[in-house]
Amino acid sequence: MSTWTTPQDIIDRWVGSDVPDDTDLLQALIDDAEVVILSDYPGIQDRIDAGTLPEDRVTLVTVRMVTRLFRNPEGLNAWQQV
Repeated sequence: MSTWTTPQDIIDRWVGSDVPDDTDLLQALIDDAEVVILSDYPGIQDRIDAGTLPEDRVTLVTVRMVTRLFRNPEGLNAWQQV
């Protein structure tokens, strides 16, 4: 499996003081996110290799997926009733 993202990519882009420091957990979550990306876009590595999709864009998507999970582990939605 390709790894486009490292734990350091997540740490470098983290906003706030609660930066995760468990790199093993970060790597496991990165692996999970990349499995989802590969299942939805099986030809993504070919596009990266061909230069038609920048790898840093895939890294950005992976970082956002993992960060979203850290910020909202239960996947809760907030609804406001007026």
